[in-house]
Amino acid sequence: MKNMVMARTISQIVFFLLLAVVLVGAFCSVSLGAGAYLTCSLGMLQLTVSSRELIGGVILSGLLLLVLTIAMGRVFCGWICPFGALLDWLQKPLAKLRALTAGRFSWLTRADNRGIKYGVLAGSLVAAGLVKYPAFCAVCPVGTVCRTAGLQGLNIGAETAVLPLIASMETVQKRFWCKALCPIGALLGLASRFSLFKIRLPWNNCAGCNRCEQACSMDNSPRYAGITALKNNSTVLKALIESGMPDALDRPARPEAMPEALRRAVDAANKKLGVNPAECTRCFACAAACPVLINTRVKHPTFHQDGKQQAV
Repeated sequence: MKNMVMARTISQIVFFLLLAVVLVGAFCSVSLGAGAYLTCSLGMLQLTVSSRELIGGVILSGLLLLVLTIAMGRVFCGWICPFGALLDWLQKPLAKLRALTAGRFSWLTRADNRGIKYGVLAGSLVAAGLVKYPAFCAVCPVGTVCRTAGLQGLNIGAETAVLPLIASMETVQKRFWCKALCPIGALLGLASRFSLFKIRLPWNNCAGCNRCEQACSMDNSPRYAGITALKNNSTVLKALIESGMPDALDRPARPEAMPEALRRAVDAANKKLGVNPAECTRCFACAAACPVLINTRVKHPTFHQDGKQQAV
């Protein structure tokens, strides 16, 4: 799993150089010549709405990202986005600033604030239709990163102020922009709900260490959500009741501590579960932190069928 984290870092560097240095231009539509374009999906929708016409190269390029998202999930957000990469690389100084504001903006960090980005997405498309111009592109931090630097040098303009402004939101919460406000993430999140590829954790053998919860920059609560999904599975729920251990999943325990029928039901259900596909950027941070997956020994209590703790 650590190899996947390293591969992601390399991917971020490569795409940052490609999009922000080599292919310099408005990220929502970079002409590659011969009628071909490199277009983000939100840029494609804005250009289509604002121009009231279908531009072949733009549509095809924008759909490529949506197809990639349906196949692989929000890999753009975790592996490709140059602004997301920039935020990751600045996490150490930003974390120090975040520590100074801890607890002061709790009303901004509520989980239900994730829905704001869908309103920003809708507003961006409405604005594009009204002004007949891809309005969000003017303030898009992804596009701004792509337009600020290049092989010819820095291109500092008024729009560059967007970058420190949005980056300052990281002092409230890690990846706050990505979680709560980014309309590109909202659009890709909608497509990612149908993703064929999901991050799967061994909730059926959870040590209860919460390392995955701490590692997830998107606050997906992998352990809590995964265990909750298991308990809500009708087959698992029935097996929990029939085994006489209705609270077996509420306490860290080795799988051998469960009755065989219950263990089979939990294992079968676990294979179909994945970390929240709409919000997961497939960064593999949770998997790289999981002691079960990386074979790190974690002390936790062992329970036998009578529910009594036998050893630690």
